[in-house]
Order: sequence, then C-alpha cells, then structure tokens
Amino acid sequence: MASDYLLVGLGNPGKEYALTRHNFGFLAVSHFADHCQIEFIKSAKYHGMIGSTTVEGKKIYLLLPLTYMNVSGVAVKAMANDKHIVLANILVVCDDFNLNFGDLRIRPKGSAGGHNGLTSIIDALGSSDVPRLRLGIGAPREKSQITNFVLSEFKVSEKKRLQEIVSEAADCCHVFLRSGINQAMMRFNKRSNQEEEK
Repeated sequence: MASDYLLVGLGNPGKEYALTRHNFGFLAVSHFADHCQIEFIKSAKYHGMIGSTTVEGKKIYLLLPLTYMNVSGVAVKAMANDKHIVLANILVVCDDFNLNFGDLRIRPKGSAGGHNGLTSIIDALGSSDVPRLRLGIGAPREKSQITNFVLSEFKVSEKKRLQEIVSEAADCCHVFLRSGINQAMMRFNKRSNQEEEK
C-alpha cells in the first residue's frame, strides 16, 4: 500500500506574525488549502492546525505547526509517525533568506541552510532526506540582522506580489503530489547565474 503524503507549512502562530517573512510557509500551504477547499482544525495531538484531502487517489494531510518555528519538528514527527508517512512523501514549505524574494526552489533533501524550522524537523526525523520547497525572502544587509529580518513584515512592494508567489508555490505542491519531486524540480526551479545549490 502506498504511503500517504504530508504537506507542511512553516511559520509562527499569532496575528503579530501573520504577514512576516518567516510565515511564508503558512501562507503558501493555506493558499493550497483554500484552492482545494480544505478546512483546518486545531489538533492538540499533532500540535498544529491540520486538514486533509485526496489528490488523484492519494491521501494528503496538511499541517501548520503551532509549536513556534524552533520546535516544528515535534509536530511533524507526531503526524508522520502516526500516519506512517515516509520521508520522501513529506514536503516542507518554508521561507529562505538565501534566495531572492519570490524565487522558488524545491529539493528532495539537503541541509537546513540556517533555517531553524528545518533544523528542528531534520533533528526530529533523524534525517535530512526530507523534500522541501523554499520560498525566497531576500537577505538583510548584515548577517547579524537575520533574526529581526525574518520576523519583520513584508514590505509594501513585496505584499503586492504575495498572491502571485503563494499561488505558484501551491502549484508546485500540486505537481509534487501528482507527479513527483523530479517533475516539480523541472518546472519550478528557475536558476539564476549567481545561485549556488544550497
């Protein structure tokens, strides 16, 4: 029997974080849910907001951890273990300051790249072989400003593009779920000359 799928959007709970850069994952997976008419319910068992749907006969679970970013792995591990979801069928959607604003990159595995949510998930699952869709937020001028930068709100000019970007991210999730990671990479990983693989 094929394993079910788990789509995870990373962010921080609370209205004060709703439109901050670190909540890009929340925004993208919420858009996916809206498009598929999936309702979220709060689950103490899975430490987050959860939903589910079926895509071409595949059972898809959605999870927005409410643990705060640095312990996102607690929620992901709880749901992945309970639903017997293999690592290759988990897609984590998160922000990334290593990418220009609006750039998307989907990868089958890799390091956390300085992202505390990914670090927590990798530690909790005991493997870095977890697919992830990274949404670029740009970078602060100084590395010392990273924490404040990711917790700050999008600029007005960036907010104007949010709908377009989360829609593309949701499309990427759909391709991953329907056709697999390789097809998603071929369609959505647009390289820039200066980019290095993360």
